[in-house]
Amino acid sequence: MRDLKGYGRTPPDPKWPGGARVAVSFVINFEEGAEMSLSSGDAFDALWAEGERQPKMMSIGLHLRMIGRPGRIAALDGIVAHMRKKGGVWFATRRQIAEHWRARF
Repeated sequence: MRDLKGYGRTPPDPKWPGGARVAVSFVINFEEGAEMSLSSGDAFDALWAEGERQPKMMSIGLHLRMIGRPGRIAALDGIVAHMRKKGGVWFATRRQIAEHWRARF
């Protein structure tokens, strides 16, 4: 039974590969609806800054009926370029993240 307290102020350090500050996973979502615009800067910069002290993880949901629009795919290209330029990012599948976590903990 979970106590629902989580890790509190002492989360475990995942030590992402390559010393990455943020593990980023792109996930295809099939349900209806749409995400906020990727170009608004959704949460990456904040997680990247926090990742200096404690590595973070970010999932970016891609809705098939939305991401294929020209403006949306350009925004996705822009955020990926931004992430690469900042550095300290591990682009990984959910499986890779889970396997890494399992191996560490």
